[in-house]
Amino acid sequence: MAKWTLARNALSVFGAVLVVSIAVLALTPLGSRLKSSPPRLDFAVLPRPAPPEADPEPSFRELNVEAATSRVIVLMYHDVVPRRNRDTVWFDETSDGMRETLRFIRDNGGTVISMDDLYAHLTQGTPVPERSVVITFDDNYQGVADNAVPVLQEFDAPFTVFVHTDFVGDTSKGRPKMTWETLKTLRDQAKCTVGGHTASHPENLAMLSTEQQRQELEKSYQAIKDNLGAGPDSMAWANGEFDQTSMDLAREAGYKISFAMVSGMAEDSPSILAVRRYPFNKFKQGWEAREQMYEKGISFGRSPLVVSPVRTEKFRIGRADYIAAIGGEPTTGLADGRQGVKEFVEQLGGVAGINGGFFALAAIASDDNQMIGPCLAPNRGSFTPSVRDASPDRLRDRPLVLWNGKEIAFLPYLPEAMNNEAVLRAFMPDMTDCFLGGAWIVKDGVAQSRSEIFAHGPKDAADYRRRVCFGVNGAGEPVCLAADDSVSSADLAQAAVKIDVKWAVLLDSGFSTSLVVDGEILASGHSNRQHPSRPVPHAIVLKGVLASASTQETEAASTRRD
Repeated sequence: MAKWTLARNALSVFGAVLVVSIAVLALTPLGSRLKSSPPRLDFAVLPRPAPPEADPEPSFRELNVEAATSRVIVLMYHDVVPRRNRDTVWFDETSDGMRETLRFIRDNGGTVISMDDLYAHLTQGTPVPERSVVITFDDNYQGVADNAVPVLQEFDAPFTVFVHTDFVGDTSKGRPKMTWETLKTLRDQAKCTVGGHTASHPENLAMLSTEQQRQELEKSYQAIKDNLGAGPDSMAWANGEFDQTSMDLAREAGYKISFAMVSGMAEDSPSILAVRRYPFNKFKQGWEAREQMYEKGISFGRSPLVVSPVRTEKFRIGRADYIAAIGGEPTTGLADGRQGVKEFVEQLGGVAGINGGFFALAAIASDDNQMIGPCLAPNRGSFTPSVRDASPDRLRDRPLVLWNGKEIAFLPYLPEAMNNEAVLRAFMPDMTDCFLGGAWIVKDGVAQSRSEIFAHGPKDAADYRRRVCFGVNGAGEPVCLAADDSVSSADLAQAAVKIDVKWAVLLDSGFSTSLVVDGEILASGHSNRQHPSRPVPHAIVLKGVLASASTQETEAASTRRD
């Protein structure tokens, strides 16, 4: 049986991006009604102007970050047998076992979707039901037709068979393979898609020469086209073994989506040519993992960015004082080492600034500038991937913030896909700034609770300390907010909502806290402002002009909530 491997994180730039509005779909189960409350999704997409006339349909699309609000489970089967005996191997499933899985999906509000549905979702952000499952079979066993298809038809479930074309119709090894006639019948009479699986099923495709790999992929593609009338869009890597050359050649051969043998949600894949699948015996594990993700909340937000004169607002909630710098044109800076926020503001020609995202080494004496999460700052001129030692699962679904001067977006961060400039630029081609926030503070105007912040945030999110956040208000203006007293992240969220913040993320807090306006330190990580805050490698700076005193008073009165 195949050796499990992890594909390299390799992605290609795809063509023009279609802007797709994200909306929550009502669940559409195959059978009985949903017996539990639907998982919670939090996101909002503000209206955008109609795009210019669409470009011609691209021949290849990579992953689309707008798919990140859902989690699809792709199941991997091989042979299906009537019952287990001494010749049965672990990767064989029984008819009853498959029936139990499909019944579970139906009874728990799930939907089995087609390969076409999955592809549109992953590459165009097309919404799918929240508990979607895709069913695939490797190796073209006759047992699929004899023992799986009757069960699949009971539940009206679509499925895909991946065929290693040199063995179609083979009966020499005791486990017969389906013939072309059988495959054509399944395609025409069942909800079956036929995909490639190389020609000869080599032990390790990546170990072959480039020409040998090309022959394996092209021969398989052409055989399916010749026998079934159309070339396949999908394929699965034989034994889960492939490399960047393999993916490049698969794309050249005409494949649009391919599947690995690595457990995980489809949206967590590093590429459309390395989509993750759960083996059938880990289905319940995958289902539970997805339920936990939905319980934590998956968010996606977008807002226009509006430039206005920079104003400050000071207010008090309970025993804590807060200061906000609102307006201006936001930009970020990444230093060679570390420095104070005042230096960032001066160097970047701003009028206000606040310390930025989280950095890898928290030691005060450190001069390292490596950031946790991907980072793009105009003063550096290049995209910096996340530090290698940052745990992907620890960062998963934290808020990734990016903007281009016209709009700002807040994405649930998927480490495998979004730690790559090409994927982010496919979503926002003229992106100028990008960084990973520590936690979601405000989502669509709703202050997040302690437990909601904990869902994706750091363990110290509830600690009382000087805290800062960055976001955008209802008018589309950027907001830098700092607490001048020790507060929790939930307290900071309530303060942000008070001044009409719609989306906000936690920035590095504690001793790093530093809000500067017009050269004056308005909030510091220390009770004594004469004691400078910890130098930081990253800061957010507001460029533009300062509002007049009368304008600031008027604006503060109009935005502050009672």
